[in-house]
Amino acid sequence: MANRVDPNGDRTVGVLTKIDIIDKGTEKDIVKILNNEDYVLKLGWTAVQNRSQRDIESNKPINKHLKDEIGFFAGHEYFKQFANRQGVAFLTKKLNQVLINHI
Repeated sequence: MANRVDPNGDRTVGVLTKIDIIDKGTEKDIVKILNNEDYVLKLGWTAVQNRSQRDIESNKPINKHLKDEIGFFAGHEYFKQFANRQGVAFLTKKLNQVLINHI
């Protein structure tokens, strides 16, 4: 879809969701995407760990989820190398910066 309105990938931010439930063995493919090697976007890619249905049903606080997400990336064998560029908090800052630059 983004390709139709942004064919050069100049204005598109890529977001990979549900990164915590990817199939085992696909981590290296995900790393290529997050390193902007597979499908190049000027603004790059960010992965996020969505709240699970169990988290929602148990009323897990958002702040707790955000802390757990940081721990997920920091402790993951493949994703820890760029943990500081992943997650909802980073995506929020990135999108805010894109908006400010646009304005």
